Amino acid sequence: MAFDLKGAFNAVNKEALDNCLGQRRIPSQARKWISSFISDRSASISFDGFTKPASTLSYPGLL
Repeated sequence: MAFDLKGAFNAVNKEALDNCLGQRRIPSQARKWISSFISDRSASISFDGFTKPASTLSYPGLL
């Protein structure tokens, strides 16, 4: 099994996304959670007793 999330959120405009979600009446708390999810990202891998320390993703930003 493999996951490739590289660049999945790099092109998201945070303000535009929040405006779009607001227009669709997504609750403020959910919009804050989404914003947090796509900001300041880090990753860690755990498998079969091995855990790699969390690393900041090299390009977590939003354009």
